[in-house]
Amino acid sequence: MAVEPKIGLIGTGQTVGIAHYHVLGIQADGRARIAAVYDTDQERARIFMNEHGLQDAALCQSYEELLERVDAVDICTPNFTHMDYVMGALQANRAVFVEKPLALSAAESRKAVDALAGKKLFNMVGFVYRYSNVMNAVRQVVQRELGRVYTYGASFGGYRLADPAIPVEWRMLRRLSGNGALGDFGSHLIDNASFVAGLRFESVTGLTATNIPQRPANPQGQTAVENDDQAVFAARAQNGALGSFTVSRIGMDEISLVVSGEGGLVRASMAQPDKITFMPAPAGKYSGQRVEIDVPAQKPFEGLFLSEMKAFIDGLLGKGEAVPDIAQGHYVESVIDAAEKASLGAQLQVED
Repeated sequence: MAVEPKIGLIGTGQTVGIAHYHVLGIQADGRARIAAVYDTDQERARIFMNEHGLQDAALCQSYEELLERVDAVDICTPNFTHMDYVMGALQANRAVFVEKPLALSAAESRKAVDALAGKKLFNMVGFVYRYSNVMNAVRQVVQRELGRVYTYGASFGGYRLADPAIPVEWRMLRRLSGNGALGDFGSHLIDNASFVAGLRFESVTGLTATNIPQRPANPQGQTAVENDDQAVFAARAQNGALGSFTVSRIGMDEISLVVSGEGGLVRASMAQPDKITFMPAPAGKYSGQRVEIDVPAQKPFEGLFLSEMKAFIDGLLGKGEAVPDIAQGHYVESVIDAAEKASLGAQLQVED
């Protein structure tokens, strides 16, 4: 890899603007540069480049042109495009960063795992909450104090799509997004369970719901929401630990979690990012003591991406710690797939 890696940015954003935060992080780090930009909407890309001081980067007419100009790609496009861009980069022997989810299904993501066989290319999937100071503080307590983990409970969601007046968008269409809240928020929770507590799940059950099934028509006239806006699922890890998860895109707060184990319990919420709570239980004996642990301040949202892009550039330069890679992205997709399939199975009725 070059001393100053040349990064190609694919996708400049419409609604959420993940690319904006990636650019801020790369520019703040200063060890790599964005050498090329590609978006299917050339005018939007041109405006984005001007707004972000990328006048020295090439505005490419095709993905193939971008690949010729760069050492690595940063994929910030809608879900359904991820695999095509990933596979193109791997075939061109370019390093890859791709926003989660890696693919729309585990069958698709397996193709990327297979394509990496025999290649020594840096690859990373954008599970940005690994770079939260809160999650890292919880991880330290889990590793230092909890011993064997018993339970891992987490919730995560958002508010934007709670407004039923918002028209149908690509996130609500299965062919473009895959599943809904289950994949969008649930994928972060599954990855965090790996990162924070070392849990790897082997069996899953779950339920999904679409509480706003009809919305105003989008420009193509679509009014039906095709995927879930809420989900709950439970999973058993290889070590016997149990995980329980709740996600929603129609009204839920930032990530909250409670982890219990042999040595006690730790509780955290990214809605209150300055502290986490640890309840020690030496030899399983709780005294009721609550230890408040301060968490270093981190600028909301933007701060996570600054740390994530630093890890990306560290990886390009052959430095730094392990990152969530394509193999991890495939594992997460496999758990999400299993939860969705379980939600479609027979449900037992509760007797009166």
